[in-house]
Amino acid sequence: MEFYFNLLDRFYSSGGGTFILSMKFVGGLLSIVFFGFIIYLNVLMFRLQNPKGAVEKIEEIVGEDFGKIPESEKREVPKKWQSVLDKASSPTPSDWKLAVIEADTIMDDILKKMRLEGNSFGDRLKQLDRSKLNSIDNLWDAHKIRNLIAHDPNRPVSRQEIDRAIDGYEKALDELEFIF
Repeated sequence: MEFYFNLLDRFYSSGGGTFILSMKFVGGLLSIVFFGFIIYLNVLMFRLQNPKGAVEKIEEIVGEDFGKIPESEKREVPKKWQSVLDKASSPTPSDWKLAVIEADTIMDDILKKMRLEGNSFGDRLKQLDRSKLNSIDNLWDAHKIRNLIAHDPNRPVSRQEIDRAIDGYEKALDELEFIF
C-alpha cells in the first residue's frame, strides 16, 4: 500500500507531467505500429484479390508451378520415346501399331502429370488450346489414328498414317520440352 501512496505522491508532486508525457510517447508508438499493421493487411488483401498474384504466391510457397513436371520425371520420357521410334521403324505393321499406342500412353501420362482433369485422353486434351500447346491439332490427329488402331486392331494401317501419328506426338513432346 505504501508503494501506491509513493506513486501517487510522486505523480502529484511532479504535476503529473512526466506520466502524461510517458503515456503520450507510448500511445504514439502504438499508433505507428498499428498503422503499419493496417497498411500490411491492406497490401495482403490486395494481393489475395489479384488471382494471378495469389497463384504466384502459392507457387512460391509450394515451390512448383501448376502444370509443370519435375525434371526428374522428364528424363524418363526420352528413353520411352526411343522405344516408340524403334518400333515405328520396324518392318512389321504390328510393331507400328504398338508404337502409336505406346506414344499415346506416354502423352496421356504427361497430360495427367500436368494435372489436366478428365476420364480419358480426349477429355484431358480438350482442356488444351493453341495458347497452351501450338501443336494441338497434330496431337488430335495422332490420337485419332491411335483410336482407329485400338478400336479395330485388324484394320490395315499405312506407313503414312503411322508417320503422321508419330510426328504428331513428337511435335507435342518437343514443344513441351520432353524430347530435344
